[in-house]
Amino acid sequence: MYKFLEKFINKVGTDKLLHCFLAGWLTALGFIHGTIWGIAAIIFVVAISFVKELFIDPKSDYGDIVWAIIGIILSTLIYIL
Repeated sequence: MYKFLEKFINKVGTDKLLHCFLAGWLTALGFIHGTIWGIAAIIFVVAISFVKELFIDPKSDYGDIVWAIIGIILSTLIYIL
């Protein structure tokens, strides 16, 4: 199992996984307070991801936005289930 995780982390990269985990965590914090706050958290996280990639990072990488959206989807699915 450790070898699988090590290969996965090396292939994807820690930066993208951190985007996924942070976006999922922020979305989960929103859903703790209710559905409306969860939706607001989703909008906030997507907006912040775009702003960060377009205006703050010197080299834009849209893969970071994709991984943030994956984190949002996973967190939302866990909330729904």
